[in-house]
Amino acid sequence: MQPTDQQRLILDYADNAVIIAAPGSGKTFVVSEKVRDILKTCPSHKGVVAISYTKKASGELRERCLKNGFDPKSSFFGTIDKFYLGEIIIPFGKHIWRSTTNEFSIPSIDKMDEIQQQNLSWVDRDNPLSEVSEQQLECLKILFKSGIIAIETVGILANFVFGQSKASNNYLKAKYKAIFIDEYQDCGANQHSLFEKIISLGITGVAVGDLNQSIYAFSGKSSKYLSALTGLEHFKTFKLDKNHRCDNSIINYSNY
Repeated sequence: MQPTDQQRLILDYADNAVIIAAPGSGKTFVVSEKVRDILKTCPSHKGVVAISYTKKASGELRERCLKNGFDPKSSFFGTIDKFYLGEIIIPFGKHIWRSTTNEFSIPSIDKMDEIQQQNLSWVDRDNPLSEVSEQQLECLKILFKSGIIAIETVGILANFVFGQSKASNNYLKAKYKAIFIDEYQDCGANQHSLFEKIISLGITGVAVGDLNQSIYAFSGKSSKYLSALTGLEHFKTFKLDKNHRCDNSIINYSNY
C-alpha cells in the first residue's frame, strides 16, 4: 500500500504528534508503519509502547506492525491497564512499598468483599491523583501489599508510583523510544497525566484519535484531552480526514 500525501507527512515526521483521524482514513496503517520505522533504528533492548483501547485492537495493531517476521525488539503492545500494571505498578510499587508479594489479583471493586468495597467507596471512575488523600492512598497500599489491586484504581496507582519511583522513570526511558496511544478521545485524566509525564522523559509521544467520536463520557473520559494536545507547541497536529473504505457517493450522502 502506498501512503497518501496526508499519510506521508505523518510518516516523515519524527517528533511528538497528534493525529486526528476520521474513520476509514488509514490510521492503523500509519501507526504500524511509524512503529516499524522506529524499530528499524532501535537496539535490541529498546522498543516502543503501542496502546490500544481493547485487546482485539491491540492484537490487530501488533499483527500489522510485526508482519513478515518483523522484530518487535523490546516493544509493548496492549491495553493501557496492562501497561500500567506490568510496566509500572507491580514492579516498582513493590520497591516503594517494600512488598515481597509475587501473586496479584486484579478484581473490580464490585467483586471484592464488603469491607474492601466500603474502604474503596471513594473511588470514582477516573479520580485524578491530585484529589486522592493520603488516607486513601494508604488504603491502596494496604491492598497492594496483600496482593490486591482494584482495576478501577490502576490510573491513580500508575501516576503515584511513577512520581515516587525514580527507577520507574529510568526504566521507561531506557527501554522505550516512543509511545503511541490510539483512541485518545476516550482518554481520562490519569491516562493523560501519565502520557505527559512519559513524554517529559524524552520519549516521543504520538496520540491518535477522533474529536467527534468520544463515547465514554459517562466514565470520566473526554475528547478535551486530545483537543488540549493540539494546542501544545511541542506537539504537531496532523489530520487524516479522507475515508478510504467507502465510495465517494456514500461519504457524500453521510456528510449531507
